[in-house]
Amino acid sequence: MRRPRAIAAAALMAIAGLSACGSPSTPSADGGVLRVGIVGTTSTVDIIDSQIAPLISSASLENLVRLKPDGSLEPRLAESVENPSPTEYVYHLRKGVEFWDGQELTSEDVVFSLERYRDPNSYTAAKYRTVDTIEATDEYTVTVTLKTPDSNWPTQASMFSSQIIQKKFYEEHEDDFGNPGTLVMGTGPYEIVKLDPTSGAEFKANSDYWGGDVEFETMEVKFFDSETNAAIALRAKSIDMVPSVANATSFKSTSKAEIVSSPSCSLGFVALNTQSAPWDDIHVRRAVAYAVDRTAFVDDVDGHADPITTFIPPQSLETIASPEKVEAMIESLPQFPHDLDKAKAELAKSAYPDGFQAELPTTDFSNNVTGSQILADQLGKIGIKLTVKNQTIAKWVAGVGAAVEKRPAVYTAGAGCTPTPGYMPSYWLGSAGLVDGGSNLAGYGPPAADRIIKQASEATTPEAQFEAYTELLTQLATDVPYIPIMALQANLGIASGFEWANYTQPWWNAPWPLNITRTS
Repeated sequence: MRRPRAIAAAALMAIAGLSACGSPSTPSADGGVLRVGIVGTTSTVDIIDSQIAPLISSASLENLVRLKPDGSLEPRLAESVENPSPTEYVYHLRKGVEFWDGQELTSEDVVFSLERYRDPNSYTAAKYRTVDTIEATDEYTVTVTLKTPDSNWPTQASMFSSQIIQKKFYEEHEDDFGNPGTLVMGTGPYEIVKLDPTSGAEFKANSDYWGGDVEFETMEVKFFDSETNAAIALRAKSIDMVPSVANATSFKSTSKAEIVSSPSCSLGFVALNTQSAPWDDIHVRRAVAYAVDRTAFVDDVDGHADPITTFIPPQSLETIASPEKVEAMIESLPQFPHDLDKAKAELAKSAYPDGFQAELPTTDFSNNVTGSQILADQLGKIGIKLTVKNQTIAKWVAGVGAAVEKRPAVYTAGAGCTPTPGYMPSYWLGSAGLVDGGSNLAGYGPPAADRIIKQASEATTPEAQFEAYTELLTQLATDVPYIPIMALQANLGIASGFEWANYTQPWWNAPWPLNITRTS
């Protein structure tokens, strides 16, 4: 099996990267083309080689189950799911589902796909850490056995990191799987037929789609190098929508399009490397926490966010506890309200009482650049002089996924992929993310964190889960490896004449074109 590159920026899932604007195409007509703008680019649709790829591949590839807007799961490629024990999940596949080449989907394809994402050299492997075995029980049955109970697993089966591909196609194209000219083989409603890293991707409707008729004959995804250029294209009617908009007010002003907003699981946060000076000094990290004024960050995204002080979003915690209980727990945690005097007092206790200088790398997605500039301005008031370095997305990703002792402090936005409370801890914390290319941006992996994350995932009741996450959040608020700043909304820019039903993040975890219809 080809060993994938392990990269670290899951924040890219909520936004995208960088490329050039494609040329305008003929406006959409009934039964014609749907044109979608993405601020980003990718040279492959193989998700284990690109964290932007799922924004494209999810139009084509499917999962065993699908996450609904209310957080519940519904069958997709699996017609039904059984859970005969806390560690066993049995997926009964739909019979007669065909790949685009006419070959029938079987349990062999499912096992192959999931085992590939489970490969220790893939950044998706962290999602499978509790999996013991994945077996084809028969031609249409797959049994996943866990090492221990894991409350995160049922949702994991719905995520982009569990998309099903055809085993035969991969084995025939292992060296260039996902690349332009080869692409992938899936079962979804739109078959990807072309990928050009400089312009975008093209799709055609799957006329034999098991799920029924699809709305559009063809679809185009166009890559843009900035949100402004995407807004201009939407105003010029050369695209029909942009599914991830960071600065909603300015985008609406430029595009003259409707903005649809909904809650998301994405955060804006600061990561401070606990294994590298000067950020390894607890007093420095606490000084930063006191110096942060969340109001400026929320203003930067035009108010399409809410200030947040806990690394697991309250809406995720509310899936296992009442809003009142969640609020009371958050209020009980160590707090760092904006207070420059307290920030300076903490810095005075550190090894850097007079402050210090450091670089703050950033890159052009979401509000990362302006967010980094805001952070630099705020920390400058207590003597921490940060130089913001705008990098290419490739260089930024390489930096945050470098050897753990070399990872820089960063401000980033995005990161949320499921509403389950275990997502943020399982991905951004723990020793598993300390390897080169790992996702633990703060280098924070004490044994206690691993123990609590394991305890929470193995909890068999919501009450036990909540107790474990309370302990974890207390430790995080004490040690301050991450500083949560705001819970971001999901924003869709959409032209008149189109509707995206139940628009919400993470839209890229399912064949999202199925939710889009023409209204006029």
